[in-house]
Amino acid sequence: MLGYQTERKPYLKEILACVASLQNEHHGLLALQKTDSNIYAHQKQLVASGNFRDSVQNITDENWIAILAFSVSILVCHFDRSGRSYVELEQDPVMESIFLLRNSANLGRQLHPWLLHSGLISRVQQGLASNVPARDELAETAIADLRNINKRSSIDDTMTDGICSDSIDKLESWLHLTAGQPRTWLHFIWWPGELSDEYIQLLSDKNPKAVIIFLHWCAIMAKAPKRWFVEGWAQRIAECALHDLDQHWSGEVSWARRQLQL
Repeated sequence: MLGYQTERKPYLKEILACVASLQNEHHGLLALQKTDSNIYAHQKQLVASGNFRDSVQNITDENWIAILAFSVSILVCHFDRSGRSYVELEQDPVMESIFLLRNSANLGRQLHPWLLHSGLISRVQQGLASNVPARDELAETAIADLRNINKRSSIDDTMTDGICSDSIDKLESWLHLTAGQPRTWLHFIWWPGELSDEYIQLLSDKNPKAVIIFLHWCAIMAKAPKRWFVEGWAQRIAECALHDLDQHWSGEVSWARRQLQL
């Protein structure tokens, strides 16, 4: 079915070409230099995104599987390219990642009826249930510490404290959803997709507590299975976020830094 959709949907054909190029380069199967293969993949991604915006007006029984494949593939390309040390990142890579993941989460909500009807969700859940990671008590303790940081810090007003508290609640829910190890598309997009617009603004403004919460999410994201496209991504994005904090907060991010090996 996906092969049929690929031939009929230019946006899917282009984004899958991007994924294939990045994967082949990662495994040393391309004759191109790294910078050349990255430029080629980036061009394919831009073309695919433009085609998607121009051709997709709504989700239907005919196109939902193509939209799902496109959404997953966009994230694969983003994770891989952003994790490469020689790739120049956008001006604000933290917010670029958050916005992309939130867009994917929005698509996921719209796709939910089709995913449910197809049985795909139940099959994924069965697969996850057969291989549940051990409980991550250290991560649970780190999130409890986040609550204490939010309560005792005096840099913000009550409203900001409430916004950060809500994002910590959602981080804790996400930790339980993933069992401390993000393994699926839903796991990758869930927390960014649940965040409030107010928290997103705090993160964009480099509010220290918002950044610290984001770094804890990165630390758990780094525990994702070692697939080729996520190698180094969480660490590199976290490094960018760390630049927004001064040394005053070093103790508050010590757990996250250890997990990320930064």
